[in-house]
Amino acid sequence: MRGKNMRSLTGAGLVSLFLLGAEFFLAVRFVLRFFAVDPNGGFASWVLNSTNALVSPFRAVFTSTVPGHPHYVDLQTLFIMAAYVVVASLLTWALGWAGATRADARKK
Repeated sequence: MRGKNMRSLTGAGLVSLFLLGAEFFLAVRFVLRFFAVDPNGGFASWVLNSTNALVSPFRAVFTSTVPGHPHYVDLQTLFIMAAYVVVASLLTWALGWAGATRADARKK
């Protein structure tokens, strides 16, 4: 009995762990862009380059415009953060549903 619960928690736990990491780094990206930190600096460059992999799947959907002033709200990153929450919630629900369906099939 315990083994079944651990397997379903592992899938949802991995999704939650990925979401936590992605949201953290996207939030750091948002703050760096809001305060107009030099993108060529060591830490800022690393964060911006690392989060490009998280941003690229949504780049065509959420376009970003940079106004003339240095401080701006990066709406693209905020929308992407919301999209990751929705995708992770759906994936967690699907993993829970699949686990419940398998458990029901084993009982029969």
